Amino acid sequence: WKKIEETRKRASEVMELRKRNQDKFHAKEDFYKAKWESIREAQTQNAMARDRAKAMRDQTRHGLLEHKHANARSTKEQSQQLLYQKKEREAQERQANTERSQYLKARKDDAKRRAEDARLAQMEKFREDYEARTAQEDLLRARTDALVAKMEKEEME
Repeated sequence: WKKIEETRKRASEVMELRKRNQDKFHAKEDFYKAKWESIREAQTQNAMARDRAKAMRDQTRHGLLEHKHANARSTKEQSQQLLYQKKEREAQERQANTERSQYLKARKDDAKRRAEDARLAQMEKFREDYEARTAQEDLLRARTDALVAKMEKEEME
């Protein structure tokens, strides 16, 4: 009996050891499984965080690009507006210069016409003076001729 008892005792110790080893193995397996799941969860969360960060970067980049395009459009519109204003101003200046030159030309032509009128009037006055002197000389000559003729006539008598 003793041998049987020892064998039983030994079998129960082996069984107990085996059970402890199996429990240890299961505990280890559960530990690694939990560790693997936590790593997997961390990887998933990291991937989600990366995706969110990438989306945020893309959104920021898109916002900056849109802002840059809006700035460019605004600058272009402002440039076109300034160019339009410049052309308007230049056209007004050309118009003012044209009007001023026409005004000055009209004044110059008017001054020339008045000078010509004055010259013609002076020439007319000189002609009239000349004709008056000529008429006076003719009258004087006629008187002289008449007087000479009278004197010749008297001398002839």
